[in-house]
Amino acid sequence: MTERIGLSELEVRLAFASLCIEATAKKTGATFKEMFDRMKRVGLIQEYVKRLDPVHTQSREYVVNEVLETLERLEAMRKEATA
Repeated sequence: MTERIGLSELEVRLAFASLCIEATAKKTGATFKEMFDRMKRVGLIQEYVKRLDPVHTQSREYVVNEVLETLERLEAMRKEATA
């Protein structure tokens, strides 16, 4: 029997955030860095992704669509606030 390596909650959340950034970047044709910067600029990583429990019952596509929808909404709100 192999021993499973335990991950802390922080490690799981960081891995989930990384998955969200990478998969959303891939879907939009952006680089990881470009997507990270967009998400960071509107606080998506800090406020949304860190509170979002990794959803084991949902597909990666579902999570990416939710993240992208939220990102676009936050960017629009930020644009309106600065206009």
